[in-house]
Amino acid sequence: MSRTKIIGFETGDASEVFSAGSGQSVTTAQANGSNGKYSLTDNGSGNNPNMYWVAGQSLTRVRLKFYFRLASVASTPFYIIVFEQSGGTQQCGVFLDFSGGTVTLNVYDTTIATVATSANLSGSFLANTWYRFICDFTKGSSGSIDCSVINDVTRATIVQLSTSPQNFNTGNTTAFSTTGGGGTLTFWVDDFEMDDSVVPGEGYVIARQIRIGTPTYDNWTKV
Repeated sequence: MSRTKIIGFETGDASEVFSAGSGQSVTTAQANGSNGKYSLTDNGSGNNPNMYWVAGQSLTRVRLKFYFRLASVASTPFYIIVFEQSGGTQQCGVFLDFSGGTVTLNVYDTTIATVATSANLSGSFLANTWYRFICDFTKGSSGSIDCSVINDVTRATIVQLSTSPQNFNTGNTTAFSTTGGGGTLTFWVDDFEMDDSVVPGEGYVIARQIRIGTPTYDNWTKV
């Protein structure tokens, strides 16, 4: 097992991500879980597609876990996780679709065509609630995506979505792009883990440092 990326934002800034998009910042307003102080937020000013979690990950299989919260239900598609090739060409990903008064979780392929759609989640996916996303991506011409969404309050799994073999020749990993009509949407994200061996389980990412004073070797505190 190897964690290839851990992001908890407990540094108080976005230095843990490869590149934060415009309008995105780290805040104490909606930290996830009792052990954290910070989460990343988007100010909802419009289309901010340029937040890259990681770059240059040459992995055949990628497993992700992160926590996600919306301030309100949107009216345009919202891309949760996007995999890209170098140069920004989208290859595959997962998005929420809020059109027509419904909420569905969707997976799309290299042609940006939807290849899997969940049932209507409008009664389950709620605003101002933390959800844990668990995604398992396998790259290649016969790749697959498995994604589960869990209510972090009730611990209930509200959706599990899997694809049949698809062409997912993915490159870098980016996340949290809005699209369609310059949609405005405020969201928060926290406690991101990426692994090349197993799907990360439930849990929060915090930071600790040696407490100033004597003794220090066994006296640690949250940042």
